[in-house]
Amino acid sequence: MDQGISLSTVLPAGDLYVSPTLDNPPPGYYRNAADGEGANLSIPQATWNSVNTAFVQLEERVGVLEVADMARKLGLTNVPAFGRGAVEGREGSFTLGTRDVSPLDMAPPMPRSRPTACSATRWRP
Repeated sequence: MDQGISLSTVLPAGDLYVSPTLDNPPPGYYRNAADGEGANLSIPQATWNSVNTAFVQLEERVGVLEVADMARKLGLTNVPAFGRGAVEGREGSFTLGTRDVSPLDMAPPMPRSRPTACSATRWRP
């Protein structure tokens, strides 16, 4: 969304996808966990159904390094920008969760102030 891609964007997410710009995993293509998951899907539909081929195409549009940068902004601590283990610009499987991630990293961002009460919808400091 930072790059102006609308949630209503439709991606042609078939069962298999060969990326022309990203490194394809063995055997040379990306695939969904189950056949028949793909179709022409909006981003929310692809998210709901966890459609790998849609997310690889979205990552192509946004850029792998930009996805990694957003992951760092959201608190993922194992996504180095430099040095050993740094995300590479052609690492198409990055968005599919091929790196180890702590459950605490994946927890929604919480306020850094000391909350005193919590409701089902928001924190109240």
